[in-house]
Amino acid sequence: KFYYINLTHNLNLSISLHIEIEPKNQNLSYLFIIRFNNVPNLNKNLIDEWKLMCPRDRKPHTSKYTYFIDNTRISHHQWAVIGVREMKECNRDNLDDNIQFSSDYSIRMYTSGCYYLDDDNNWQS
Repeated sequence: KFYYINLTHNLNLSISLHIEIEPKNQNLSYLFIIRFNNVPNLNKNLIDEWKLMCPRDRKPHTSKYTYFIDNTRISHHQWAVIGVREMKECNRDNLDDNIQFSSDYSIRMYTSGCYYLDDDNNWQS
């Protein structure tokens, strides 16, 4: 499944990208693939970032997987496509073409930045 997110921002201000996924079945693993300004294709290795999320990777006392991309990675991009796929095992080498989701999940993507007013009352990051 693919999700599009707009990364357009003011040239003077930088942003970071946050991705959270919360599966209903807490025992499932997921693979995130990301491509900036284009659609990712895992089979052709057309990806800019990837992250395998395993149950052991979740922070204590949370049911969410989180992934963060800092402002230096996205500063020159206008948009990104995030691909999500459920994994049968927590192993990137175990990829097959039969992509199925056995459980529902919720996903949240948002951008953030740290800004301040300079001496001329202009926003800076």
